[in-house]
Amino acid sequence: MTEVIQDEILKHEPYYWNVILNNDLLWINLARSDDSKPNWVVTTLSGEIKEVFFGPKKIRTVRIHEGFLYEAETNESGETFFVGYSLENIKDTDY
Repeated sequence: MTEVIQDEILKHEPYYWNVILNNDLLWINLARSDDSKPNWVVTTLSGEIKEVFFGPKKIRTVRIHEGFLYEAETNESGETFFVGYSLENIKDTDY
């Protein structure tokens, strides 16, 4: 199963990824050299791609709780803060 998922993900040319399991779906954050391609992929555990969209570019210290993705972000000034994104609306936000 891991190989199937990895083969599907590599079709999207990431140079790293973060993976979050939520409700039997994998939410995969891809870092890309090409910003014109979507950087999020949602798959089933068997590797079937359900959604591909633009979302937050880079995530860290991630947790999903009650329909929200929570993570730490650092701004241009070096300040770190806590951000929450609704999973329902994450693909509709301009990043």
